Amino acid sequence: MGGRLVEFLLVATLLVSVSEELNSEGQYLLELKNGLQDELNFLSNWNSADQTPCGWTGVKCTYQPQPLVWSLDLHSMNLSGMLSPSIGGLLHLKHLDLSYNQFRGDIPKEIGNCSLLTFLYLNENGLSSPIPEEIGNLTSLEEFEAYNNNLSGSLPRSMGNLQILRKFRVGGNVVSGNILQKCVHVRACNCLVLLKTKLEGKFLKK
Repeated sequence: MGGRLVEFLLVATLLVSVSEELNSEGQYLLELKNGLQDELNFLSNWNSADQTPCGWTGVKCTYQPQPLVWSLDLHSMNLSGMLSPSIGGLLHLKHLDLSYNQFRGDIPKEIGNCSLLTFLYLNENGLSSPIPEEIGNLTSLEEFEAYNNNLSGSLPRSMGNLQILRKFRVGGNVVSGNILQKCVHVRACNCLVLLKTKLEGKFLKK
């Protein structure tokens, strides 16, 4: 009898432990936080003891049928550091705003996994290197702002996949190439700002 009771209590403890474990999206966000410097402690309530990240600063979730992160808004939080590839694990993300911080390094190519992303704001940081080819996987993207960074290189040809893009701002970088060739398939873009770049051409409305 005593042995069965011990076994039952052990199983119950394991079940409670599993049920209280932070879900995968929360773990991806903690990986992102681990690569950042948060001098003003905006992200102090990002706690691994939580079951979901839905109450965390900057995080918004849907709750039906289960909690899923659809928005991450960390703009103007004086954050610095490099963006972790773990951001690509937020597969249900629709809104991502990392603007007005001090992020540096590459735009992670894994961001292309966030195929539902509609609004992407990376402006006013210190991000460098070319815009990754995987940006073309974001076929739901309507607005992309990355102005005033240190981006360089040519626009990826895959940007032609962004057929509902309506705002694209990359001024204040050293991005080059013929935008007409890269984005000839983009039909809805009607708000284009390309100041201080070496881009040529313009979007055609069809």
